Amino acid sequence: MTKDEPETDAATDAAATTDAATDGATDRATDGATGAEAGPVFGRVRHAPRYGSFVSTGAVLGIVLGVVLALRWQSKAEFSVNTVAGYVAAILGLIGALLGGALAVLLDRRRR
Repeated sequence: MTKDEPETDAATDAAATTDAATDGATDRATDGATGAEAGPVFGRVRHAPRYGSFVSTGAVLGIVLGVVLALRWQSKAEFSVNTVAGYVAAILGLIGALLGGALAVLLDRRRR
C-alpha cells in the first residue's frame, strides 16, 4: 500500500473501535488529567461465591484423597491397584464436588 491509497475499511474500523473502547473506558473511570472518579457509581455489589471454583476444588480434593486412600489400601488380587484407585477417585471426586457445591450454596445464603 502506498501513501496515496486510502486505508481499507476493516483497518479503519478496527482502529476506530479500539480508540473508542479505550477512550470510553478512561472517560468513565477517571475525570481528565486529575485522575479523580468521574462521578458516583450507583448499584449494589453482590459478593457471591463462584460455584464453579467450589465444585472444582471439591472434586480435585476428592480425587486426590481417593488416589491416596486407594494406593495405601491393600487390595485383593481380584482387581488391580489402578482399577481400585480409579473407582475410588471417581466416587470421592463426585462426593467432593457435591460437598463443594453445597458449601458454596451455604456461603451464598449466609451473606444475603
